[in-house]
This record gives sequence, structure tokens and C-alpha cells, in this order.
Amino acid sequence: QKATPIVLKELLTKLQNLTAKANPTASIWAARGAIESALKDKIAAKKSLTNALAIEPKNSFALTTRAEISLAEGDFARAINEAKILLQISPNSTGAKILLARAYAESGNRTEALKILDTMDATDSNVAALRNSITATDSVNAADLEKQLENDPKNAAILGRLCILLRTENPSRALDYCRRASIAELNNVNHAVGFGAALVQAKQFENAVIIFRRILQVAPDNFTSHANLATALFQLKRYTEAKTEYQWLTEKQPNLAIAYYFLAIAHDNLGEYWDSMANYQQFLKIADATENKLEIEKVNLRLPILQKQMKKVKSKK
Repeated sequence: QKATPIVLKELLTKLQNLTAKANPTASIWAARGAIESALKDKIAAKKSLTNALAIEPKNSFALTTRAEISLAEGDFARAINEAKILLQISPNSTGAKILLARAYAESGNRTEALKILDTMDATDSNVAALRNSITATDSVNAADLEKQLENDPKNAAILGRLCILLRTENPSRALDYCRRASIAELNNVNHAVGFGAALVQAKQFENAVIIFRRILQVAPDNFTSHANLATALFQLKRYTEAKTEYQWLTEKQPNLAIAYYFLAIAHDNLGEYWDSMANYQQFLKIADATENKLEIEKVNLRLPILQKQMKKVKSKK
């Protein structure tokens, strides 16, 4: 039986008092982080867990809790890394292996997830459950998955898979599946992210902005949410807000050429020509000649006009 929020808050108060004293241990910080996470205060939880791992980098409890938060926030690369560290500490840990398999599965790398499960006891209920959830959604045929759903209408894994599969070809149906997946698995932010992405695909940009703003309150480092929010704001011509999101994306992934392209256009539309020029040039510097062919052509057409505008503005000063 899970502890009630009232009990958890009482425990948190005691742990806050303990961490306020001189030289709190890693275990106390880890316990505080776990309770903060359970109370949905992910920002505070991450700070506490960082403190725990600064004192004891191989604290298994802190690493496990941190990996669970990374998974919930859709930061799969970090979750995979944390699970790998756990396995280095305890190579035979069933929990660490399952956590790593989950991280791979949720990141979309089902092959690697199944490889890990193949090395484990197939009769273990947790291993079997995870394998079933992965293989149940292996199909790329929406009709097959919808048939499976008839027998299990609240299966979050199948609903989530349909949310992704139908996003391009049938955004309205995808929206319904994304919404149902979010309801079926409330604590999984990835379903909410999928719902928001389906809204963007369906060109419901205002609603998408509302969804992603909410998601980022609980998962501030979710890259997919920032990327989709940037797209929605850009499409709404809310360039000042879009600019903030594209700047965040370029800081997190400096080699993401397309982010510089849209950041440059946002600056351009706001009359911020020098910033626009700098980002267009950065885009051209790192863009892929094949993948970004159309954008490169557009930028090369725009630059001479932009240079004239810059000279015009400068001459007025």
C-alpha cells in the first residue's frame, strides 16, 4: 500500500530538517529526492538527488530514482546512461537490467531492450510483463493494434503506439489515441508529449502550446516538448516566444542545423537583422547539403536582401 500525500509530506519535513544539518549523508538526500519525486516536485527531487550523487556517485537508490525521473521526462539518453552506471555497480541486478531495458524500449530501441530481456529469467513476472508490453506494440499495422485494443481498451502501450503510428496519416484518430494513452497512464509524460505532437500535426497550434507549456512545468528539460512548442509558436507567428524555444534547442544541441534556420527566420521577422544573419550563417555552416537542400536554397536567396536591409538600417543611424 502506497503512503498517502499527507504521510509523504510529514516524512519530507523530517528529511528537510535532516538535510539542513551539517554533513547530511547521501542516503538522506536520496530519500528526500525520492519523496519529492513521489510528491511530483521533480525539480526539487533532481536537486536532492544531485546532492546525494555528489557525496556518493555510486548510490544505487539515488541513481535509480534519478533514472525514473529521466524516463518520466522523456530524457531517454540520460536514463540509459544512469541505468548503465547501475549495472556497472551491480552487474547481476535484475532491477537495473529491467530499468535499462525499459529505457531502451521507451526510447524506441526495442531490439536492444529485447536483447537485455533475453539474458534474464523468462519466468520472472517483471521480465515477462515488460517483454509482453514491448512485443504487443511491435506491429506497424494500425488495424492489427486496434484489434488487440478491442480486448484491452485501456492498454497504455498499444494506445501510445497507435498515437505515434497514426500521427501523420490520420491526426484526428491519433489525437484520440494519445488522449486515451495519457488517461490510461497518467504518470507517463511521454503520452502527453505524443498528444501535443499530434495536435501540432493536426495544425491545432493554440491547443498544442497550452499542452506543451503544462508539460514543461513538470518536465522542463523535455527536448521533444521544446521542439514541438517552438514549431507551434512559429506557425502562430509568435516569433518572440518561438525565438526563446529555438535558442534553448540550439544550446542543448549545437549541431541541430534546422533550429538555427528557424531561429534566424524568427529574428528576421522581428527585424533583428544582425542576429538573423548570424544564425543563417551558422545554419549554412553546419547544414547537410542533401537533407537541408531546400532550406539552404531559401537562405541563399534571402541573404543578399538581408544584407541590403542591414545597410539601410545602419545608414539611418
